[in-house]
Amino acid sequence: MEHTASADNRNNGYPSISMKHAILILVVSTLIMIAAGFSNFKFIPILVNFMQAYQLEMGAMGVVMSVFQWVCIVAMLPAGFVISKMSPRYAGVLAIGFITLGNIVGLFAGNVALLVVGRVIEALGFCLIQILTQSVISSVFRGNKMLGTATGILNTGMMFGQIIHFSLAPTVANKVGLSGVYLYIIVTIIILAIIWFFAINKGIVASIQVTAAERNKNKPALSKSEKVAKKMAVFKTPQIWLIAVGFTLVGGAVARVGQYIPTYMTTELGIDQVAAGNLNSLATAFGIVAFIVYGILADKLKTRRKLMIFSCLSVVVVYLCLMYLPAGLLMIFIILYGTLPRAFTTLTYSCYPDLFEDNDQIPIAHSTVMFVGNLIGAALTALFGYIIQYSGYNTLWYLCIVLGIAAAVCWFFAKKIK
Repeated sequence: MEHTASADNRNNGYPSISMKHAILILVVSTLIMIAAGFSNFKFIPILVNFMQAYQLEMGAMGVVMSVFQWVCIVAMLPAGFVISKMSPRYAGVLAIGFITLGNIVGLFAGNVALLVVGRVIEALGFCLIQILTQSVISSVFRGNKMLGTATGILNTGMMFGQIIHFSLAPTVANKVGLSGVYLYIIVTIIILAIIWFFAINKGIVASIQVTAAERNKNKPALSKSEKVAKKMAVFKTPQIWLIAVGFTLVGGAVARVGQYIPTYMTTELGIDQVAAGNLNSLATAFGIVAFIVYGILADKLKTRRKLMIFSCLSVVVVYLCLMYLPAGLLMIFIILYGTLPRAFTTLTYSCYPDLFEDNDQIPIAHSTVMFVGNLIGAALTALFGYIIQYSGYNTLWYLCIVLGIAAAVCWFFAKKIK
């Protein structure tokens, strides 16, 4: 008999998903997240090219870039409900369709207004694909000893996408122009849409959409209004708000503050700008490995909550090292910063099956976490800049320590999570 992806497939009446097929879905989902990374980070490595093409100053370009984030803040919760109601097969095609359309509009945009319209459409697709891929992986690997590992692998996709795009986009833009960048994103994402459509077959859709009540033959199937009420119950679950805030605080202390670290190395520690950028990239590479390692540890140790508390508290050690180690020992900080506090994505996203018994509740849960993360995260990013301006870097590092401890407290009280 072929192994199934979920222990619940065997024990509680889930339709069977073979492990081979589950791995295929994981690979396709990760590739889609890599392509989504191309879309998310499109402007950053070729900022000058866009500014020259549209005759924009840095301030105006910053406003154009911020559109993507603000759309994600507004659209993330609705995206969760859209994904929860649709077949994952067609939801993937819809999401990729939005990303493709946004890039086509951008490709032919003759002015800034059309560039922004394309970016808005693209951001809607990005929201949908972010919710969809994580929801599908959480559902397919529900109850399986590989849930944490699968979640860790999935979330390396965005980081690989960033690395690939940062390497590829400048070369393409300088040799072919901005149209070349748009075209390789469009071609990549369309190919993946086709693969997704055939990888998510009817059996996978049936397995994901079955409810706990339908699995238990002693309970009547839920009516449409009962299913809606169960989805809305996600918002009444204190644990989801605890982990959302915890995720956001430690994410702010690690990921969002990261954009200021290379400048700190250059202006405060006297490190060459190129070397500072390379050190930051090295920390990102360590982070990719840490995503997967934390997932493996969660599966082996059968705990996410305790690992997450440890990861949050490690922020204290990380920033004390940054402040008090001499510049010659900065590599210790880079290693610690790139590894220990990097659990927040993998362990947060893989805990949804602990909290909710129905798979159609997972998109709502994930969109809630992402909404809180984007909203508070945007405020933290702006706050960090003013703290540096008026109080200096050390104040910011101490604030990061406080954020890490506060995140650990949130996770300490989220006791329903294993």
